[in-house]
Amino acid sequence: MLSLTRLDSGLLSTADFTSVSLYECIDNALKFTEFLAKEREIKIVNKIPEDIHISGDRDMLTEVFLNIIENGIKYNKAGGTVEITAAKNTDSAEVAIQDTGEGIRKGDSDKIFDRFYRADTSRSKEGTGLGLSIAKAIIEAHRGRIQVKRGLDKGSCFVFTLPLNFH
Repeated sequence: MLSLTRLDSGLLSTADFTSVSLYECIDNALKFTEFLAKEREIKIVNKIPEDIHISGDRDMLTEVFLNIIENGIKYNKAGGTVEITAAKNTDSAEVAIQDTGEGIRKGDSDKIFDRFYRADTSRSKEGTGLGLSIAKAIIEAHRGRIQVKRGLDKGSCFVFTLPLNFH
């Protein structure tokens, strides 16, 4: 809730952004999720190059990746995979986090970024329904986009497009 309040009030200012390594943000998020991945026997594949830097807030971006990776582990099947990739374009970076979990139903994909929304399949798991709305707000505060590509029984793929530099 504190993150949402900060984002809603505009406390995350682009004037305070610094050069941020996407690799470091992902690596920090993976350190927080390492135990959960081992416990659920989820293989994490990190294919993020170390040379992609964007203008942003390191802690907030780490929070986004932590949320999506944690969901990819939590809603995955035992022995599944979470794969993280990135590519740098002329003026943006694109990060994709793909899991082999239960996927997102067609009717839910438009709503999953709404505050407090929880799909029927996720209601039996712990959570508040705020994680994806926080992730979306943080990505948009970085002048980026987040979307989900779904495939029931094929997992989910969250794709982030973030500008490399917009100062």
